Amino acid sequence: MSKPESSPLQKICTTLLVLSMAYCGSGLQNYGTGPGFNYVVNVMKMGAVGDGRKDDSQAFLRAWAAVCGANKTAPLLLIPAGRTFLLKPVKFPGPCTSSAINFKILGNIMAPDMTAWKGASWWQQESEPEKRPAALTFNKCTNLRLDQLKHINSPRNHITVTGCRNVVISHLNITAPGSSPNTDGIDIDQTRNVYIHDCNIETGILWFYI
Repeated sequence: MSKPESSPLQKICTTLLVLSMAYCGSGLQNYGTGPGFNYVVNVMKMGAVGDGRKDDSQAFLRAWAAVCGANKTAPLLLIPAGRTFLLKPVKFPGPCTSSAINFKILGNIMAPDMTAWKGASWWQQESEPEKRPAALTFNKCTNLRLDQLKHINSPRNHITVTGCRNVVISHLNITAPGSSPNTDGIDIDQTRNVYIHDCNIETGILWFYI
């Protein structure tokens, strides 16, 4: 499989869905905050607290609205280091004004407690895996670049890429206990020209239901 031409996002995903991401490391679209980013939106400036207890979902949505609607070249949404952000399921819809949208994740993003999901821990719902959300979903993206994230203990699969084209995923660290059911690393569906390299994926057992 050939490697797609390297470039930042040329079209923002029609949907970027963040569901209970257990931990994020040093970058989704990790291109820095230096030259080329003339418009940076820090989630802290949009009301996020980052103490791991207060729900920061609305602050993230406000930050996304500012970035998505910005008439700038390659605007950047910044999740700063030294903070832990608690998020409920959030959806970042497009299309956006700019043809290239960037995220830089330096802090931690965590989900609500497992018992917050339908009254039972995620992995106990073995017979109904569809009730357990994926951690991170990309839908209908073009020229997606995803790198240097750390995912721990997703309820179901850690990353879903669907309906996309020209995708490069690299330097991810994805882990879940061996006993966790259907915690796939990266699920790809109806997507063309994908290049995945230099990733460490250690996840749980695979269940089949017939």
